Amino acid sequence: MGNTILAHALFSCGQIELDLDNFFSNKGDAHAIEKINRTNLIAHHLIEYPDSSLTCVAQVVCQDWWEILRIKMSYSKWYKTTPMLNNMSTFFPFYVDVEKEQQQLWNQFYIAVKDPTWPECNNIGDIINLPVEIQQEINQALYMPDISVPQTEQQLVEWLATTYYDMFATLDKTTPHSKVILLGDYVQGNLTSLIDVCTSVMNWSWDHNRSQQFYNRMRLINQEYFDWLDQIKIAITSPSVYNLEPWEQALAIAKWCVDNNQHPGNLNWDSVGCNTDTNHLYLNILYRKQYGKTI
Repeated sequence: MGNTILAHALFSCGQIELDLDNFFSNKGDAHAIEKINRTNLIAHHLIEYPDSSLTCVAQVVCQDWWEILRIKMSYSKWYKTTPMLNNMSTFFPFYVDVEKEQQQLWNQFYIAVKDPTWPECNNIGDIINLPVEIQQEINQALYMPDISVPQTEQQLVEWLATTYYDMFATLDKTTPHSKVILLGDYVQGNLTSLIDVCTSVMNWSWDHNRSQQFYNRMRLINQEYFDWLDQIKIAITSPSVYNLEPWEQALAIAKWCVDNNQHPGNLNWDSVGCNTDTNHLYLNILYRKQYGKTI
């Protein structure tokens, strides 16, 4: 939302003219501002990509549920896809090194235990294609390595839930000596912090009518994301209401764990497969945890 908030500030202060009906993309992003902005005020991920030539005058901070909204918008507007087994390194750069390390461990293990008559198995995920008796021997091996890279959907959800949990636990990181604009405040129409930055830091005049025009258009074009966030909130207590993808369920699980001081690793993942007829296989973990259900 950085470019959106920047565009809102520039338009409200008369620093730029926009055709609001055509400015946003069909995904609701405001990346077009980068090509037409002629001021010194820009949007930049300064914590992720430090730049000593830049001065941070304001930082957009995501707290609580608004970090979940940020993740959803980032996937839709920037990555244009969502985490799956075959694209994890797209979202988590460190995943590439982990994947290589675990692949090496697996190759070393399989070479050490395989019988000359066994077929090749270059990836742990290919175990399911091996004869049943070979699978049994592999599973019984005392020194089988701990392969932490997800190979199944269940492992993916558990890995993502833990990763999101760690992300949520470190949300307080901010750039010192800069004003803070809370994403939740902005989305809900509290523009006090943004107006303060524009008037006291940039010495611009704020036009409330132009601001309201931009805000109304921003809300309309991004309504699908706000509706989605409401669905995630409901799904935590009512798993069967909405049909959520595995990564969405992982987000909901991580949020519940943070709110309840419960690490995802302590959930009953081993029994997740007992309700295989449901579209919310993993959210049922929370349901059992919350309401004392047993398998």
